[in-house]
Amino acid sequence: MKPKDDEKSRREIPETIHSPEEIVKLLLNNVKKELGIQEDITLKDLNEILKEKRSQGNYEFFSRIVKGIW
Repeated sequence: MKPKDDEKSRREIPETIHSPEEIVKLLLNNVKKELGIQEDITLKDLNEILKEKRSQGNYEFFSRIVKGIW
């Protein structure tokens, strides 16, 4: 049986494919913007923030910070 070949069944290919470094930079910037942080944060800080949000069950936070990256 052939898969459907219509608009709904096709996956959209993103216009921009980010490198891993760009993804981390975008993620850091989105977290800073979401939390209102002005100073730079490290990857260690990011890890702690994400652990805290996950333990709180704040999954809306995750959807907001990845918006625009994927």
